[in-house]
Amino acid sequence: MKDAFLIQSAAMPNAANTVNTNIITLAQVARRPSTTGYRVRLANTIATGANSKNINYRVYGSAESNGANAVLQRSFVVAGNAANHAASNREFYLDPEANVTYLYASALGEANGGDAGDGTYSLEIVD
Repeated sequence: MKDAFLIQSAAMPNAANTVNTNIITLAQVARRPSTTGYRVRLANTIATGANSKNINYRVYGSAESNGANAVLQRSFVVAGNAANHAASNREFYLDPEANVTYLYASALGEANGGDAGDGTYSLEIVD
């Protein structure tokens, strides 16, 4: 079981709306030492209603708790087929120079996509 500070989840978007307000905020309790980077995992479960449209995931980092001056760290696209969005699991490494205390993730669908709200996506600090 993971500490709640290290992993958060939210519903995937209704892609037909092309807007998702289910944003994940993942705060580190303390800033990591400047010599240590860390792995971050962005994952999503399978979700129906893709209509062959994609879900675009973005991970931002900020030193501010309100997300001010957030900088895009990574972006990923999960392609949908006619029936669903496949489950995926992507990891990336944040260098110490990123100097972020808060990580934010968002998911945005493409126009005319289906409702993927029966799936979830999560952001996790792995180590």
